[in-house]
Amino acid sequence: MNKTTKIKMGVSLPVLAFSLLAAFNVAALSLNDSTNNIITDSPTTIVDGQKEFGGSVYMGNTTTCAEQAPTCAELGYTQTLEYCQSVSAAGNILKCPFDLEKVFCIANGDENCQIGSILYEDKKCHTSSNLTPIGVVFDTSKKLAIALTSSELQYSTEYYIFNNGFHDPDHECDGPNFGGIEQVSGKEITYAYIPVAKCLGVSLPAMEYCASYSTPGTSAGDWFLGSKTELAALINNKATVNATLAKLGLSDIGKKNDYIWTATEGDNTVEPKELAWIQMVSNDSDDQEDKVNANTVIPVISY
Repeated sequence: MNKTTKIKMGVSLPVLAFSLLAAFNVAALSLNDSTNNIITDSPTTIVDGQKEFGGSVYMGNTTTCAEQAPTCAELGYTQTLEYCQSVSAAGNILKCPFDLEKVFCIANGDENCQIGSILYEDKKCHTSSNLTPIGVVFDTSKKLAIALTSSELQYSTEYYIFNNGFHDPDHECDGPNFGGIEQVSGKEITYAYIPVAKCLGVSLPAMEYCASYSTPGTSAGDWFLGSKTELAALINNKATVNATLAKLGLSDIGKKNDYIWTATEGDNTVEPKELAWIQMVSNDSDDQEDKVNANTVIPVISY
């Protein structure tokens, strides 16, 4: 028996295109019975002896099977209309034919982050957006960006070694054993050292500031103090980053203080325990600095 389909008029082209895609997916999940009629378990309505399914009408008898028709989410409609309207041109927004509140869109400049790109609250880079800027990309290989604000803080309020540190006989406040500390990410160091310091009754102002930092679209726990290696990329790309900061009406990195704290402790894990690594903006180099000194602290985020 021939199967005919009546498509309702007045459907936009994007919806029609995805309606056809949806129909294809439904067909892939459907079976044909011995009389070559469509079999589906989706809700149906009898219309003049025919079965109506999802706005289309199919001829012949219809029975059901255990397979479920795909949902809007399964078809890729996982974004909200509010989000898409803020980051995408109207013609790039596609609505699910089964639920017009479920949409899909391609945002302007999606997945096009370059060094110096503005990172927005959705943790993506866009050529234009109504979203809030939260950072500037400085490393595309590791997908890292700095925050748009900074502070002047100490690394630590007291002299302690946190990596491989053994501070009491009961080992209740022992530090992590990172081995090659310069290869460890800033995020790992930040969130390993803070509980050790808390156990010791010591404050780590630089790391605590970064760990508690938040913006629209991000929360405390998303940001961290970058490592020596990670922030070396920031120094290498400072001209491009500073150009973007200037467009946003912000000061260059290190303008107030040439020294930028990293999360990486000094080379010697025994002595001198008072040192940690800094990046020096003016001469593009690094050095070790007394932990109780106040230097520039810039939160970093992975996007």
